[in-house]
Amino acid sequence: MFSRRTGQKRTLDALRAASAREPETIRVLLVGADAHRSGIAELLNKHERIDFEVLSVDTTVKCLEALDQERLDLLLVDDNLPSEERLNLVRRVAQATDSLPVVLLTSDRDERVVAGAMNRAAYDCVRKDSTDYLALGRTVHHLLISYHQEEEERRLRGEVERLTVIDTVTGLHNRRYLEEALDRECRRAQRYGTKMSFMIIDVDDFKPCCDLHGRRVGEDVLKQVAALLRKSVRATDLLAHYDGDKFCVLLPETSHEGAMQTAERLRFAIAAERLVAGKGSEPMTVSLGVFTPKREDDLQPEVMVDRAQVALNEAKASGKNRVCGISPLVENAAAETGGSAAAAQKPRRPLAAAEGVSPVQTRQTRH
Repeated sequence: MFSRRTGQKRTLDALRAASAREPETIRVLLVGADAHRSGIAELLNKHERIDFEVLSVDTTVKCLEALDQERLDLLLVDDNLPSEERLNLVRRVAQATDSLPVVLLTSDRDERVVAGAMNRAAYDCVRKDSTDYLALGRTVHHLLISYHQEEEERRLRGEVERLTVIDTVTGLHNRRYLEEALDRECRRAQRYGTKMSFMIIDVDDFKPCCDLHGRRVGEDVLKQVAALLRKSVRATDLLAHYDGDKFCVLLPETSHEGAMQTAERLRFAIAAERLVAGKGSEPMTVSLGVFTPKREDDLQPEVMVDRAQVALNEAKASGKNRVCGISPLVENAAAETGGSAAAAQKPRRPLAAAEGVSPVQTRQTRH
């Protein structure tokens, strides 16, 4: 089956060529009883300005098989099939492909059948009453043009919408998308009492790197870091480029311990790769700040970002290439023991270090 984008372009080219009196084949699959299919195919084939190639089948099963095996531009469904079979066929075609227009050929006066087919994704209906080959060809031609123009407009709108939430440098979701997702996840956690965590990742010494090697090298570093982070997060996590040298990860259904483990895995993945911006440069590393809310008051996007930033600042101040986390659970434990939050929880054992990569201890801090 041809792809949606390729199929649209090829069909639009064919239709424009037909309009300019340059015959190009438009492939039509006709579904109906034998006695009727031959007559309709003959009508279409008589058209001089449009070169139709008509394939025909007589059952839903054969139609679906043809969709898998043939490159098609249009599906015509004749009304000599029983009403329920027509409706079922339209529904199954819509499930199989979203890039093929389905047009009903009908003399049926029962508007319920027509309405039912349209509700199941048929694009349009054409009356067969006293239809000659010119009228039928013109109608099919105009329907195809309208359909594919609408599809192209929808595709372009979708592409514009996609670009508004994708960062052009890293290919990750951008800050706007992250903020909307964070707001939704906070409201969901408030409603259902689910866990969530949030982290900010900062590329260490990124500004000096850009000052020394230039903006393009800096962008290459961001791309490489983004690619490594993407490989290391779960499918359920949302990774985004926040701004400058900062990335964020939203972790739904994740405890503080799980978020800290994920952060250490991300830190280690970057350090182990030993990314170098230029000759004489030290390998690039990242620092991470993690926040896991416990109180409902903390389930606010601004609070999540602020607390994760505090943890990140602590990681930076502790020597960089660090993971630092804030959790009210740790704060509460410190209060109960009368000690510090860092003392209330034993230092996390880091993942095994790769050769030449020094392991670091993750830290907990109070807020």
